[in-house]
Amino acid sequence: MTCEDDKVVLTDFQAKKLTALEQIRSRKFLAAFQSIRDLVVMAEEEEEEETYFRTSRKVDQALQRFTSEAFVAPYEGAAARRRIMLGMDAVALQLSSNLAPPYDTVPKRVYLNALRALTVMNEMQQSAGYGGNATTSLGADSTYSPFRILQRLVTGVGIRRKEAGSCTAYSNESIQEKDFNMVLNSFSNMGRMDMAHKIVALQERTENAPPLSPVGYSILVKGYGRRGDLRNVDMIVAHAKANGIVPDRIMLNSLIDAYVNCNAMDKAKTLFDCMAKGGSSSHRGTLKWVRNPDSGEVPRPNQRTYNTILKGLAKSGSLKEVLSMSQKMEMKRLWDDVTTNTLVHAAVLNGNFDLAEAVLDRHTSSANARANRGRRRNEHPNVEAYTELLDGYSKASQLNNALQVMQTMKDRGVEPNEFTYTCLIAAFARHGQVDKAKKTIRYMTTTGGLKPTAVTYNAFISALLSLPEGQQDERDDDQCSRAVLPAPTDDQVDEAIGIFYDMMRSGIRPNDVTLATLIIALGRCRPAPRIEEAKELVGKLEKNGIVSYKNNHKVVTALVQSCGLSGDINGALDWFRMLKRPDLVAVNAFLDACCRCGYEDVAMKTFRHFFGPGDGGSSAILQPSVISFSILIRALLKKDTVPASEDAQILYIEMKDAQKLFPDQAMVDLVLKTVIRTGKLQKKDVPLVASIVRDAKELEWRPGQLERRRRAIKAVLSSRSRLLSVWNDEDDDILLREIKSEDTLLKRKGWNKVDSGFRLWGGGKMDIQVEGENDRPVDEFLESKGWNDMESGFRIF
Repeated sequence: MTCEDDKVVLTDFQAKKLTALEQIRSRKFLAAFQSIRDLVVMAEEEEEEETYFRTSRKVDQALQRFTSEAFVAPYEGAAARRRIMLGMDAVALQLSSNLAPPYDTVPKRVYLNALRALTVMNEMQQSAGYGGNATTSLGADSTYSPFRILQRLVTGVGIRRKEAGSCTAYSNESIQEKDFNMVLNSFSNMGRMDMAHKIVALQERTENAPPLSPVGYSILVKGYGRRGDLRNVDMIVAHAKANGIVPDRIMLNSLIDAYVNCNAMDKAKTLFDCMAKGGSSSHRGTLKWVRNPDSGEVPRPNQRTYNTILKGLAKSGSLKEVLSMSQKMEMKRLWDDVTTNTLVHAAVLNGNFDLAEAVLDRHTSSANARANRGRRRNEHPNVEAYTELLDGYSKASQLNNALQVMQTMKDRGVEPNEFTYTCLIAAFARHGQVDKAKKTIRYMTTTGGLKPTAVTYNAFISALLSLPEGQQDERDDDQCSRAVLPAPTDDQVDEAIGIFYDMMRSGIRPNDVTLATLIIALGRCRPAPRIEEAKELVGKLEKNGIVSYKNNHKVVTALVQSCGLSGDINGALDWFRMLKRPDLVAVNAFLDACCRCGYEDVAMKTFRHFFGPGDGGSSAILQPSVISFSILIRALLKKDTVPASEDAQILYIEMKDAQKLFPDQAMVDLVLKTVIRTGKLQKKDVPLVASIVRDAKELEWRPGQLERRRRAIKAVLSSRSRLLSVWNDEDDDILLREIKSEDTLLKRKGWNKVDSGFRLWGGGKMDIQVEGENDRPVDEFLESKGWNDMESGFRIF
């Protein structure tokens, strides 16, 4: 290359660089990235060493300018996501380039800026319902990118050490704990505890990384608490104790909150007592860990601690304890707006609207207090409590009182927010006043200055499709017939679909909850399910890029459920196969579909595959819920045979003993209703029903509810005088002895181990037959799907 040629090339290069810098200044990031990519190619093609080095440096300057603009706030919205992911593309481009060293590496500050942008963006995407799965043009996934960046920061691979020709090295200090915690907290907030554990493992095995502190443990505890995962919360606590971590007040508050979220109020109260009594607790094991070994002091509870335990007491429905705790807080001058909101929540939850009104009358914040809080849009701190009271009145069929709450808010200067209007819109829809609901949407926009969201329309549609107000109590009769809400009519579904299109015409993007609600409504509507219409709606939204069903658990689960309701087992299985990692709700929906379509054996095989052999071991893929057991027990009882009844007894024993799950009111009603529908109680059903009735005594019922259920059972017992003679309050245990031989029964049924031939997820023919005509193999159903030739193992997903 001649000097003259070299001059021309440099001129072209300089012009391209100036273009790129102007595009960055104008925030035309896609065009700027393409220009920088051209610059990289031009630099790599340089043959003269000095020119090659000089152009590489200029490319690096353009890249750093690009990333410095790409990784700054704001981080929310589609445009921000594209900008940040283009920034990651630029980092990847530089690392994969053949630029002159050190310009083929990236300065540490660029990685730290990228780390901050990605973590915030992922959390915002998650809260907006998108999930943290944005991708770059080079295929990088935003969910995993923060972890990859941490790996580079730890190993130093791709990190620039110093500028060429300079004796001063870039700062290469050890990565700080706040960087680990930033990513750890992001994954925890997103519910990605699998990734959170990878962060912890990376931190623990990195020699120069700071050790996990109470802050890190607080983040982990918070993440598992939000998931209601008590087992892993306890595991984190045990890990902290083993590592000699002395908890501070923040960590203890996080732990109390986690216990509250896991419904482990005994543990929450124990920890709170240790803090409140300052070392006089009788729980010595907890006290020993909580007390600081150097000072001998125990972190004392603060306002947040009290409000957290108050939230737990409210959640458990213990209004008496909530009142007692709130009085203590008032005496200690710890009462704040959170206390007011929590107490109102507890009162509404218990149907004590007078108490809720009294609390708000006395403790609504003044205008001056509100002005200094810096809340969103200067939002009143008690608007949440007023909204809860309004919603409570609405659901209690007291629409006039709900409307009066709005007037009270106006009188006291409490401006409604979008959630208040959403509850009012749902109240109108629930009472069949659709026109008023639509007018409220227009009013909140024009007068209230608020924009309805997908949440607003979802509440509108759901309320419209629910049981009309005033009919709930009719379901709670002497025949224990509390049932699923009746199917919506064609007219109701058509009205809901019309609202759905109004939503889109208003420029509000529906989400997976919107679509799932409509799918289930179409599958349940009467006089006949409209499952084909549901599938058509899903396909249309997928084609237009509005809501994707691909690996979308909510949408696919709704389709599985609707197919089951319409008797389409093939459709249910087809949709279920689409989920790579089915969650508990999806598995329960498929179990229900199988049982509704007469494939109880397939349901049982699915149950054992996902939930393990029933011995409480760790071989399960998922942990079952009470709903999982309710579905199968109900289906077995409906078969009305002795073997099926024995199987139902085994499942109930397993649920309580192995899985440590206790029946809820819904399960009690399902079992009793299923037995009562036969018109008589047979001897084979007595052990299970006796156990259910005994356990039902431990649940909280409204006055008279449990007695009506017991009377219903005794009514059908009257036709069997021999059974009636042994059914009384004192002798329930006599009946229960019939199911004490659980080990014998389990062994006889062959359920003490998992059947290794679970062929729904593998290949080959089953040995198990189902009862019925010709004793056809269960696998015959799968044969029609062409799945029997799959290799062994879990291959459907």
